[in-house]
Amino acid sequence: MSLLAQASRLGLRRLVSSTARPLTQANSSRVFAAEAAPKAGGGDDDVVIDTFKESQKQYREFMKGLKNIDLPTSDDANAIKKYASDMEGLKKKLGIPGVDEILDATLEHKLATAQWDVRKFLAHATEDVDVDEAADVLAELEKAVDEVEDQTGQRLDANNEEGWRLIGTKAKDIAAKHGLDNVTKIREQAITDMYKEQLVELRRKAAEEMEAAKRKDHLEWVQVDPKEIKPKIEA
Repeated sequence: MSLLAQASRLGLRRLVSSTARPLTQANSSRVFAAEAAPKAGGGDDDVVIDTFKESQKQYREFMKGLKNIDLPTSDDANAIKKYASDMEGLKKKLGIPGVDEILDATLEHKLATAQWDVRKFLAHATEDVDVDEAADVLAELEKAVDEVEDQTGQRLDANNEEGWRLIGTKAKDIAAKHGLDNVTKIREQAITDMYKEQLVELRRKAAEEMEAAKRKDHLEWVQVDPKEIKPKIEA
């Protein structure tokens, strides 16, 4: 994954968007657990049932919509970009959180899990990131945290309002230095790269299943070009 796309997963994304204070934990969980409004006279069971029914309806509509989206069978950049755009458009139409919303909520959740301690947050945020390519960015962020804590004389956590203002400015400077300050471009690249990774995994699994089926039916001699296959998704 490119460094540009990784910027969406690094703590840099959250720190650049930070204000003087971190967001509340309640706000960060909206993507993970949207609460349905209870009906008059209804109890918790009604809310759970209604939420389940709505999620099932969304799933059925999503699977139906997938039939109209072409699944790329090659690494053609334009085809993958269109696929990513179509997938995100379908999600938006059905009210399903998109990739960028999930990334934002994930980072906010990791920040809350770290109890708004920026040093701990950076460790959590980079757990699933290939830090080799992002090593310079991460090192500069960690150095910036050191400088802010030295300047303010206290840990950079939820209680350090001045520290949050300073780290936000430093994070923006770091983003600009590495060409990571174009939020729209970062968002698009992160989404495209994520779907590209998914497609690579889908093709790998499909190839494994095809080879297994060929061995089972003693058809090892049959050669299939994946590009000639038109995948279909059944709802």
